Amino acid sequence: MEMKLRAGQVCLAALLGVVPAQAQTISGAVYDPSGGVVPGVSIKITNLETGATWTAATSEYGTFEVSGMAAGKYRIECEARGFRTARRYAALRSGEVTKTTIVLELGAVDESLRVSAKGTPAASAQQNVRVGGKVDPPKILKMVRPVYPEAAKSRGAAGPVVLRAVILADGSVGDLTTTVSPDPDLAAAAVEAVRNWRYEPARLNGRPVEVETRIHLEFALAP
Repeated sequence: MEMKLRAGQVCLAALLGVVPAQAQTISGAVYDPSGGVVPGVSIKITNLETGATWTAATSEYGTFEVSGMAAGKYRIECEARGFRTARRYAALRSGEVTKTTIVLELGAVDESLRVSAKGTPAASAQQNVRVGGKVDPPKILKMVRPVYPEAAKSRGAAGPVVLRAVILADGSVGDLTTTVSPDPDLAAAAVEAVRNWRYEPARLNGRPVEVETRIHLEFALAP
């Protein structure tokens, strides 16, 4: 009698459109640019409609699986030291397991150098690099100081010049783009100097690789 009653209750719930919500699953694998798996990656999954979040970490095989989510639209974020944050989007449908493959990109290097219009102060270079277990940051071997242009000094031009550059796998500087500059002569002086910088290249799993760098040069007039 009890079994018949339960069956009747289930049928009634179905007729009324009241059915249990089915939990969905997202699984995937995370790789570095060389194709190696990346363990210990922080995974954050966010429901774009409700803001609810789930967290996990990749296994020693670079895989992850998160369950218990309702159908809907989600953002998947992956963070690991030495790599850029990766974001993917997925639409979960009822009764399906969503699988994704994520390839991380190497993180950028930040460097800074102060250039004075008077005297020759010691170069102050700084690197802020997020380094993972298999990522070795580039190391500067040769730094050529920019020459403060006389025309810029006569105009009182000073301030930061920010360059975006690519350090090639052979340690030379590749593409150079000026992203911030208070004066075209200061930008030209910065580019001319940085083109001659040389590095011990970044390495991924022991192999030289290209990496993007942001170089901050501060041109300061003597008081």
